Amino acid sequence: MKRFWITYPVIALVASCLWFFTAYVPHHKDSRTTKGALREAESQINDFRQTIAQLPAIIEQRKDLLSRRDDLDSKLYAKEDVLELFAELERQASRWQIEVTEITPPVEELLYLNTIIADSSMPQFLNIGMRLDGDYVSFGRFIQAVEKADYFRGINRCKMIGHADDRTKISLELGFKALLGNLGKEA
Repeated sequence: MKRFWITYPVIALVASCLWFFTAYVPHHKDSRTTKGALREAESQINDFRQTIAQLPAIIEQRKDLLSRRDDLDSKLYAKEDVLELFAELERQASRWQIEVTEITPPVEELLYLNTIIADSSMPQFLNIGMRLDGDYVSFGRFIQAVEKADYFRGINRCKMIGHADDRTKISLELGFKALLGNLGKEA
């Protein structure tokens, strides 16, 4: 009978230990893992809720910034306008077999154009300086074509320089005022 009192408690203890290690411990680990994942998911959901709550303000701020950028862009001259003007002048010169050696807008004017906020009703002008190589007839035709262009607003300077070694080739230094913006077709 003494054995009975020892055997049953030992069996109960072994069964309890077996149950503890095979059922309770894995379940407890899974429960802790699940609770941790649940806390993380709740944290993410709260972050998403805060982000969604801020979304209308972010969208409105983005719209305001885009509108402000567009407004500022519309008030600044576009460097593409200047580059397109240069390309048009080079096309005209090549049409009359004239070599363009230099096109220079005054740096001060470019810097000034960058600093002013233009009135949308006020056109922007730029003084252009060109150095060309060719002959008298070609220069005459080129200047006529430039004077007829929509962007042309008047000659500031015109100087012809002959070469001692080649009397058929001369240089022309030409300065004129040009209207910026779609080659003057807006105004």
